[in-house]
Parts: sequence; structure tokens; C-alpha cells
Amino acid sequence: MLDSPVGLFQMNGDFAFSSLKKFEPHCISDIDLVTAAIRPSGASFRDKLFAKEWYKNPSPMIDELLKNNYGYLLYQEDCIAFLQQICGFSGGDADTVRRYICAKKEDKIAEWLPKILEGYCNKSDKPREVAEEEAKTFLKIIEDSASYQFNYNHAQAYSMLTYICAYLRYYYPHEFITAFLNCAANNKDIQDGTSLAQQLGIPIYSIEFGKSKDNYAIGIENGHKIIYKGISSLKGFGATDGSKLYKVAVNNSNLSFVELIPLLFQAVGKSKVQALAKLNFFRNFGKTAKICKILEAYIQLGDKVQLSKTKEYIVPISQLIPFCGGETPKQLKNFNSQSFLKFYWKMIPDEHLLLEERLNAELEYYTCIIYTNSEMKDFYFVTKIVEGHSKKNYTITVQHLYDASTKVYKCKDLNKLSVKPISVGSIFQLILDRQDRKWLLNPNFIEGGAERKFIQSNTDFEDILLDWNVVYTAPQKNKGE
Repeated sequence: MLDSPVGLFQMNGDFAFSSLKKFEPHCISDIDLVTAAIRPSGASFRDKLFAKEWYKNPSPMIDELLKNNYGYLLYQEDCIAFLQQICGFSGGDADTVRRYICAKKEDKIAEWLPKILEGYCNKSDKPREVAEEEAKTFLKIIEDSASYQFNYNHAQAYSMLTYICAYLRYYYPHEFITAFLNCAANNKDIQDGTSLAQQLGIPIYSIEFGKSKDNYAIGIENGHKIIYKGISSLKGFGATDGSKLYKVAVNNSNLSFVELIPLLFQAVGKSKVQALAKLNFFRNFGKTAKICKILEAYIQLGDKVQLSKTKEYIVPISQLIPFCGGETPKQLKNFNSQSFLKFYWKMIPDEHLLLEERLNAELEYYTCIIYTNSEMKDFYFVTKIVEGHSKKNYTITVQHLYDASTKVYKCKDLNKLSVKPISVGSIFQLILDRQDRKWLLNPNFIEGGAERKFIQSNTDFEDILLDWNVVYTAPQKNKGE
């Protein structure tokens, strides 16, 4: 549970997850405490609670009542339990008083005070005056805590969901990540789910003809479970495009790629098929440049019967003549497009598009980079840049082209940034970096005291970008594009 916040119900935020890690829960009731304490009004006591420091109450009876909460009055049910178990109230009367206390209706509380004191004193083994003071003190604690008392049933329901998510993530990681990605609300969810898969050693394969469907799905590769991306996750693609293409693959497994082209166009349209070609979707048939080239040829010549001798085609007109049944001074007649396309397919070199074309396509349709290359160990793609509050540094989030892992650099050399500018979409080769200790707020700092306000951490470090060479910058789109 404490390895990653991804997919943990209500504990996936930085603050909530860091609180969970501080407390180190060992059972669901521990998660309940964290769930209640992370509410904004729990700020006054949560640090001590997370450090598991016991709170001393006015009497052992109250300590016993709150023993599961480290002595803190955390839940609305604790208030009701105090009035029932220690003061002898019925459940209905206890809840009525609790509501009066939360609403700070002092006149109503005063009406019930004699019964509260009488019930508490009857239960206590101390002199009446001492017992009355204890009861009044705890009533004041209840009143002061009314703003942050959380409903225990609510906390437990939340915690059960947190636990179930952690359980499923641990015992059924492939299924959990697949479901998480299919329910992703935004790009961050996709990135988080992908990072979790990487952390757990689960490969997520990019979209592939004959294997990918609409949504992320589990597949088998060499006897091991893997996850395939879903086509509906691509920008501009419909919810059923993946199913349509999968159906084409299953029903026409014996056809060549040239023979498949009209069926693909009919299923999802020419522009989508061309986009998929750039994304290496048809890799079982050939590399990206070869696929794109044959699609271009089919769009230009696939439905032609007659060709104009004055028009420019994907190949010189002389290469088209052998596939025609006759000609006039201005035209080639009875053009056999299928024969030409099969011939042309064999002539196209089996090569990939330039890397920049591939990356541009991934940015456009995935809105992130999928490409990896085991030979690019020092190359990073920039996904996000945030200017520091003092404008003296930049935080640069990058994706490693070697294995798609992410990293966050801080760059403090603004002069070098002006000489070697980096923007979102840039690829740079790392020349030099280092790790510095993070500066943290000193918990012992007191204004005017001897303690420094910020101290360096012994355990937390940040990566500093010192030198780099930009090898590619993505074209910047104008507003409205």
C-alpha cells in the first residue's frame, strides 16, 4: 500500500499519501484515523496523531473510551459514546446533545448539563466536585473539536475502499492497472497508471493491429500477461474504432496489407488509418515509412482506371505504363491499380519515419511520448516546464527515451537556458547533472530564535540539470491550431 499512491481511493494525493506513509497503518481502523485526520480542521492535532503520541484526557474513563484513537476525540460517534456509555444517555438523547454542541447552542446545552454531570458523577469513583470538573473539561474538548469531528461510518467506508484498491492492486496488478487506465479521467491518470505498471514490471504495449481493441486490455505474450493500449485512448478516435479494426484483422487474417487497405479505410476512414501508420500500429506488415508510403499510393491511385499523362503521381508516369491496357496521347487506360500497388509495395524500402515525425504523431494522438529506444540512454523528452516562484529556477519534467521512465530536474542556470533553450517537446542529450539535498522548513524554527528557518534534508534529494545539448525541438503551434 505504501509503495505508490496510484489507484488508492482518496489517498492518491500527495498530502493524503504522505500522511498515510507517516502513520504506517497496519489495519483498516488505522486507515480510518488517517482518513479523518487529513481533513482541513485536523491540522491542530494530526502531526501528533501521525507520530502516535497519546493524548492525555481528564480521566482514565475517557482515555479508555478513546483508546482506539490514541486518546483523540476524532469521530462524532465518540461524542455519542461518551454520553451513552459514561453519562447513561439513550442513543437518541446522545445524538441530540451532540448536535446542540456542534451548533454551539449554549442554552440547549445548559438544559442538558445537569443530566450529563449526574450521569458522569455516578460512573466516576472520584469526589463529585472532581468528577464534575472532569465532565465539564471533556465537554469543552467536545465543543472545541466539533468543527473537525468526522463521521466514523463515513471514514470506515472510505477506508474500506482504500484497502480494497490496495488489495486488488497487489494481488491482481494487471487487472487493476487495466481497469485504472480505462477509467482515466485525464492525461495525468494515464501517466500515473503507466508509471505504476513500470514500477511493477508490467509491460504496456503500444497499439497493434490484430491485438488492440477499444480499451486497454490484457493479452498474453510468451506465456506472460501484458497490457495492450486501447485505440479509443487516442485523440480524435471514436469509442468503437478499435473494435472495427480488430474485426477487420480477425476476419481477414490471410490478406496482405495492400489487400487490407480498402477494408481499413472503410472501417475507420483514411485519415485515421494514416495516423495509425505513423504510430507503428501496422508493424507486423512493415515499418512506419513503408506503411505510410503505400497508403499514400493507394489514396492517389487505388480507385483509378484512367491516368492523365500530364499529372504527377507518386512514381514517374513511365513506371505506371506497364500496368495499363492501353493509352492515348493524353491518357493511360485500363489501369490495374492492384497489380501496381503490389509491385510498388515490394519496391518501397522497409524503413521507419524520421524520429521527429514519429514523436509529433505521438504527441498529437497520444498527447504523450510512447517511443523508447534502448540505444538512447542519455536522451530525454521534455513533458513539462514550471517556472519557480522567485523566477530563479525552472522545474523540468522529462521522459527518458531509453525506458519511458520520468524524472524531474531543477535547472538553476538561467544563462545556459537562454543559450540552450528547452521547451515542452524538446529532446536533449544529457551531458551533466548532480543531486543536491533539498531545503526543508525547519520544524523547530521560531521567529526571532536561534534556529534557521530552512535546513537541508539528509534523506530528500533533488536532481539538478547542469549541461545538455538540445537535439530536437517540437514545432510550436499557433493559438487556434
